[in-house]
Amino acid sequence: MIREPALEGAREGIGRMVFARVIAIKIAWAAMTLLVMSIITFAATSSSPVDVARNALGREVTNEQLERFIADRGLNRPVVVRYAAWLGDFVRGDFGTSTVTGRNVRDDVMPRLGNTLVLAALTLAISLPVSLGLAVYMALHVGRWQDLMLLSSTTVLTALPEFVTGMALILVFGVALHWLPIDSTALNFQSGWSAWASYVLPVLSMLLVSAPYTIRIARSAIRESLSAPHTRTAVLAGLSRRRVVALYAVLPAAVPIINTLALNLVYLISGVVVIENVFSFPGIGRRLVEAITTSDIETVQAIAIVMGAMFIAITLIADMAAAIVNPRLRSK
Repeated sequence: MIREPALEGAREGIGRMVFARVIAIKIAWAAMTLLVMSIITFAATSSSPVDVARNALGREVTNEQLERFIADRGLNRPVVVRYAAWLGDFVRGDFGTSTVTGRNVRDDVMPRLGNTLVLAALTLAISLPVSLGLAVYMALHVGRWQDLMLLSSTTVLTALPEFVTGMALILVFGVALHWLPIDSTALNFQSGWSAWASYVLPVLSMLLVSAPYTIRIARSAIRESLSAPHTRTAVLAGLSRRRVVALYAVLPAAVPIINTLALNLVYLISGVVVIENVFSFPGIGRRLVEAITTSDIETVQAIAIVMGAMFIAITLIADMAAAIVNPRLRSK
């Protein structure tokens, strides 16, 4: 007869193997998704060689100059060959050279990406404790005036477009009160408080747009956990209110909260396109708009792949975190 400790160890070993297999499958699917996305991106942004040459050299270019440019850039090769070369260079960290600006695309994009990631990280660092705190408070006061007031406020903020929220903050804190800069161009040439002050209004705008959704989802999940039988049993057992909320309300609601935070982080990286343009923030979203406006194909391709890779990585990390928190998800 197998003893209980040995049986328990065997179960844990099988569980770890299943979890590792699930993670390996998710990583494989993520890699396949990124490959498909790269094909779609290259196909959607690849213009004819003549159009690329004319966009780089101007409309008054001669046929000889066009032919020389196309030959030098290898644009006369088949599309499949050009895609394979582009993908190989991208995997090695070579994003190419912009035919519009003449600059190295990686050197142009990565500093902008760093600014955007700092903006998203600051927003998430503030949004997480504020959202969870307000969600717990609302769940503990369901149906009361505090809950109804906060619920109405989050509904209004969720309905407001990003540019409306941004413009309102500019009018109040920048134009009327003169407390904060109305744009973030100081990041390009200043440091210290002047540079950090450039983050305040963009962070506040993204916080007001993204946090309400997290609050509403977390409130619903925590409220459901508070009404569960095991939570009532913990209360009757004499556990403190803080322990009941932490162990029997917030922790069981971790999976939907993690998924919501992942969606919010995806939004924070993709939705910055509007916010960055409202505040002239030197981030990757503003650079993307500039590249599209000037038909800078190489830069558009690089930003699309980088942002797509981040979205896939965020989703994968969220799935892994949810599986760690909830063992029932480890076999899915």
